[in-house]
Amino acid sequence: MSQPRTLDVGALPPGAFGSRSLMWWGTLGMVLIESTVFALAIASYFYFRTRMPSWPPGGVAPPDLRWGTINTLILLASILPNELAKHAGEHVDLRGVRIWMPGMARPCGERRASSIRRAVPLRPMPRRS
Repeated sequence: MSQPRTLDVGALPPGAFGSRSLMWWGTLGMVLIESTVFALAIASYFYFRTRMPSWPPGGVAPPDLRWGTINTLILLASILPNELAKHAGEHVDLRGVRIWMPGMARPCGERRASSIRRAVPLRPMPRRS
């Protein structure tokens, strides 16, 4: 019987950014799914619009935009900490990641961010020379 073939991957970096990262491909898949949902919502709007004699249909109250507006403002507030955490992560700046990660996650809930920070302590990745 012949020896099993092996491949030395010791020279490969322990992590990747951009399209080399599995997380990037997962995010792209989520974007495609969400885009499909929005396309279906827009298509259904035009479908119902052509099927109704008058638009908007009578007896339907206009939507309450309060919660959607609050959610949009929260998401907009998280853009800056998100970009700064991403920048710190790409430059392997542990201190910067520790500073901006809770700020990025704050809109998702302060308790969740602090519990994640306690559960997964951020340590620098070992570097190979």
